Amino acid sequence: MLTEELANSDKPDYLPKELDEVCLAVGDFIEYFGFKQIEGRLWAHTMLAKQDLCSRDYMFRTGISKGLVSISIARLLDYNVLKISREEGKTVYYQVNMDVASVIKDVLRRRERKLLSKIDSSLDLLLNISKSESQNIDLKRLKYLKNLVSNAKKILDTLIFTQKAVNLFLFSKVPKR
Repeated sequence: MLTEELANSDKPDYLPKELDEVCLAVGDFIEYFGFKQIEGRLWAHTMLAKQDLCSRDYMFRTGISKGLVSISIARLLDYNVLKISREEGKTVYYQVNMDVASVIKDVLRRRERKLLSKIDSSLDLLLNISKSESQNIDLKRLKYLKNLVSNAKKILDTLIFTQKAVNLFLFSKVPKR
């Protein structure tokens, strides 16, 4: 539902409902990776738009509040998923970060790598408890889990720190308009 402000303003060109359905589906997918559904939805709208978008455009396209747009944009900027393309007075326009591989690697480095390191540190602490404290723990499985986490960290580091690894699966740059 459009806000009063948008209802009284000049409306952008027609947008097919199928566009937002695609953006919603992208949002659902992105949600699995620790982002909010609306953040994936805004990213997809930005990716598929013929021009850079501003907050008002996002509100028109999605029907969400200015506050939710603002919070979501701030997070997408923080993760370098979106970039500011230009400012016209108080209006800020956004575009997707053209280097998708770099964005994915940064997210993996900032979030998943930290999570694996935390698990690894916790496993180290558990491995160093006394025999009496560990009597109810299957030490073979504990060591297996430690090895599994160590291998996951190595694979993740390969993806993060090897430029070609991620680019084998993705375009290095988003096509220009």
